[in-house]
Amino acid sequence: MATGLRRIVLEHLDDGMVKDDVIWNVRRGLELSAEQLMSAAEARGRLDAAVREWFDGWDLLLTPTVQVMPFPTEKRWPREIDGVELETYVEWMRSCSVVSATRCPAVSVPGGFVDGLPVGLQLVGAPWSDDRLLRLTRVYERATRFAEQAPRL
Repeated sequence: MATGLRRIVLEHLDDGMVKDDVIWNVRRGLELSAEQLMSAAEARGRLDAAVREWFDGWDLLLTPTVQVMPFPTEKRWPREIDGVELETYVEWMRSCSVVSATRCPAVSVPGGFVDGLPVGLQLVGAPWSDDRLLRLTRVYERATRFAEQAPRL
């Protein structure tokens, strides 16, 4: 995020045009040392190999999209899950951020309802299988028809 948004954040740091969470992310990235970046590159290689190996045995990974039930739109993000305080805004959507680190294609789909509220599922495909993932997503959507149902509030 620091690489892609550094200039925008620096240009708009004081005018309120960039969300605080994005500024936080960019600052965290800019604080990384060369040693930390090299360690991250090595870890990236290990993660890529592990992901390729996992997908040799599986067609699709299915996870929750986020770790919490829907919350009021007035909240920027939940501050705790099951009584455990969250340190950053990323933690309430950890399953998405972890999958993002794999560089695998992923899509969030309606996963049904809990107590009348919608929940999402994340379908994750093997690296470079975007077209296959989209075809599987369409099969899922046709089979479940969750997108055609309204929440019961």
